[in-house]
Amino acid sequence: MPKQKYHFFNFKPVVLLSKYERWRRIAKSLKLSKKARQRLEWIIYYYAKSQKNVSLTSRHFDITRRMFYYWYNRFDEANLRTLEDRNTAPINKRQREITSEQEQRIIALRKEHIHWGKIKLAIIYYKTYQEKISSWKVQKVIELYKLYP
Repeated sequence: MPKQKYHFFNFKPVVLLSKYERWRRIAKSLKLSKKARQRLEWIIYYYAKSQKNVSLTSRHFDITRRMFYYWYNRFDEANLRTLEDRNTAPINKRQREITSEQEQRIIALRKEHIHWGKIKLAIIYYKTYQEKISSWKVQKVIELYKLYP
């Protein structure tokens, strides 16, 4: 061992953790979900234990090879959040396509014929105002204003 130049400093050698242990600690500090941490274990097992053998990894964790490849391809070593599930909600949600004038007409028809159904009201609306309207729009107005008998 080489003699230290400054013997009055007590240096302890810095021992780095393995790459996989660092990944586990980062995942814990990021508070990844249980599923994401499990996926990380798949990838660690793939590199460390199975020597990059997908079949062994899939068999060990009882997952399909396709699922493993899906998460392996999404995995980014620099960003472990890539193992989290993505939001599946649509970005653009369908907007209502009914005008306030149509709404008022439907309300008036419904109050006049409170026991009639949405399909019959849509037909009466067409006969009265010569404008086609879907029964779905009639139903939404009935639900919104609680126009029940």
